[in-house]
Amino acid sequence: MNKFSVLLFLTLFIFSCREEIVDPGNFAGNINEPIHVNNSNSFTFLINARQFSMNLSVPATFNSSASRISITLNDHESGTVSISIRDSENRERYNHSLAEDVSYFTDLMDGFVPDRVQIRTDSFSGKLRIQLTDAF
Repeated sequence: MNKFSVLLFLTLFIFSCREEIVDPGNFAGNINEPIHVNNSNSFTFLINARQFSMNLSVPATFNSSASRISITLNDHESGTVSISIRDSENRERYNHSLAEDVSYFTDLMDGFVPDRVQIRTDSFSGKLRIQLTDAF
């Protein structure tokens, strides 16, 4: 194989494997396709929903007993959202429900390490962002 062929192959391979990055403030993604990013001591969930019902339960990778939850709900048209944070023994330690626009809500969760995030929507239409971060 000559150098040109190898270069062409590598270029095609790199561009075909490119992963799209969605800015957390950008709700222009596909309708009813949630995006969640789960890193050490950080969890982000985004969705632009239209009459969407789901029950999502994902592990959280936290090691701190003090964390902060931040929630934004824009363009709410219908339905409800319920958020539950559970500890390693599957006990519900925090919950919050939404059924109207919330420009910005934040709360401190102290005294337990988040182990699982559960998000339930029922015929929900709107743009939702949930973030959990280490409080320190």
